[in-house]
Amino acid sequence: MRKHLVLVPFVLASLAACDDKPSSPAPSASVSANAATIAASASAAPVVPKLTMTELQTKANKASIEAWNSHDVKKVAALFATDGVLKIPGMPDAKGTDGITTDAQMAFAGFPDFKAAYSNIVTKGNTQVLEWAITGTNTGEWMGQKATGRPMGINGVSVVTYNDDGLIKEEHRYFDAPTISSQLDAKAKDGTFRPVAKLPAAAENHVAKDDAALLGKVNEIYAAMDTGKIDSVMAFYSDDTTFDDFSSPATMKGKKANKDWMTGLLTAFPDAKQKNDTQVVADGWVISEGVFNGTHKGAFGPLKATNKPVTIHFVDVWQMKDGKVANARTYLNSLEMLVAVGAMPAPGAKPMASGAPSGSAAPMTAPKSSAK
Repeated sequence: MRKHLVLVPFVLASLAACDDKPSSPAPSASVSANAATIAASASAAPVVPKLTMTELQTKANKASIEAWNSHDVKKVAALFATDGVLKIPGMPDAKGTDGITTDAQMAFAGFPDFKAAYSNIVTKGNTQVLEWAITGTNTGEWMGQKATGRPMGINGVSVVTYNDDGLIKEEHRYFDAPTISSQLDAKAKDGTFRPVAKLPAAAENHVAKDDAALLGKVNEIYAAMDTGKIDSVMAFYSDDTTFDDFSSPATMKGKKANKDWMTGLLTAFPDAKQKNDTQVVADGWVISEGVFNGTHKGAFGPLKATNKPVTIHFVDVWQMKDGKVANARTYLNSLEMLVAVGAMPAPGAKPMASGAPSGSAAPMTAPKSSAK
């Protein structure tokens, strides 16, 4: 915006004054100095201390829950930088204010009583890992489907990167879309999908601390999985180990249940390899954001082998005690796998031919024996 300089002419009122009239005395040095001090004080703006990144993130987290729970799409979009990006595996990116606004509008339209809460927050510099849960009742159209009147509740996680102003530069949001589809499907059989989750009462807060030994132990587990040797993997598990894959119907407890799940996974994808892009360590926990790649060469749950390549983005949360896995949880969107093997159309694509399995037919689950 251009600035216009306005010149105000001053009219001299003493045009008739004589040349020999005494002139006014010049102001003293002390008066000039005082005037300068007063002018400087009046023009100086108050200095507002800049918030630290931790303070900005705390403020953003509070604003996020308030925005989502008040169903204010403008406030949700305002959490992001104007060029911010929301990435959800298996779905198109939501870019900029318009994209973020549309994403929130869809959630609120489908679930007018939508609620959200955090369960765990881990901070490392400009990055946060936010575990959360959402609930709602499907009384409006959602994803092109008519309202079912059924409840929805899922667990998810977001890996968020902030800019220096505390606005979201990029969010990677992980949740299992087929689980929502199953929860809303009156024909879906109980026990074949994750029950409706409840909102956590409060969130834990952790700050990342380097722990090379702990990180190394978790990476040994990934290395063992890449070998495809089940016994090498299970050496890190015990009879007290609990594992939640939130695309599976239930928590897996104990060594046998976890071995069944791992056997199903590595039999279906014998050439599986994993690459971890982001790893954060905090208070005995290791969080890994990565990519799973493998070829679907064996049956996996109800899916027969297709020999098609599969890429799945994930976040793993590991708790280690005495060198063993005490607790672990995995967040992913099994929609990625279903689309890759041809069991579902990609979002926005034409519906599949009649008789093709729906999104709720084949969650990322282990053989039935592992989910007891």
